[in-house]
Amino acid sequence: ASAKAEMTMQDVRSVEASLADPLFLEDGCVTETTDPELGKIRTFGAAYKMSATPGKLGTHAPKVGEHTAAVKAEGEKAKSTSVPAAKGEKKIKRPLEGITVLDLGLAIAGPFGAQLLADMGANVIKINGLFDLFWHRVHIAYMANRGKKSITLNLKDPRAMKILLDLVAKADIVQHNMRYDAAERLDRKSTRLNSSHITIS
Repeated sequence: ASAKAEMTMQDVRSVEASLADPLFLEDGCVTETTDPELGKIRTFGAAYKMSATPGKLGTHAPKVGEHTAAVKAEGEKAKSTSVPAAKGEKKIKRPLEGITVLDLGLAIAGPFGAQLLADMGANVIKINGLFDLFWHRVHIAYMANRGKKSITLNLKDPRAMKILLDLVAKADIVQHNMRYDAAERLDRKSTRLNSSHITIS
């Protein structure tokens, strides 16, 4: 039904039922591991993938202290082999530092994805509509908007659209999870605004 409506939605299910979904396993957000004590189990998979450091899933949860010696040895090795930054070169503290992301996401899926970018150092600006107050009063907002700046815009007002377009022009990434027809309407509206040369005094 959700595919026919062109909406990404799922029934509210228990964690156990969600972990049993074969589509989640195929997507990689759920993974199967073999635990030495419990046998084959399903757990949450990777929330995101990085090309240079892809990580590896599928191992069992470590026992307390299982890898302590190896992690300490790796840390000591990193201290002794670290290369200082070139003279005048700015040292980047987080992977996405310096990247600006506009988050037009709704509810949870879009905002959660942008929150992951914020966690990795991106400057994320959440664009809220006047109708978004409901979401910001519930747990969804607390778990999907950490680390962001935000602004509320009434996009039916041409002045607010002008502000949005100015932000878009300065952004590296614009993220949304609107239905296709809603995104297309917004695009047409922005095109009309650009062609009318509206100025705000």
